[in-house]
Amino acid sequence: MRNYHQRLTELIRIQEERNLILKELQDTLGFDISFSEDDVLNNAIDVLSAELVKDIEKDLSVWLK
Repeated sequence: MRNYHQRLTELIRIQEERNLILKELQDTLGFDISFSEDDVLNNAIDVLSAELVKDIEKDLSVWLK
């Protein structure tokens, strides 16, 4: 089983970097398209949840064989 805490930390960092890029686009676009802190965290959790489901399905398929 993978280290999910470490992966969540990495995903949060990625989402925060993405958000910084979106904030930088504000000057070019003229309006803010960045995410709130809650959205940044929720996006990271959603990605981790999808990865966790895949890992569980993979483990279950091995166990059931």
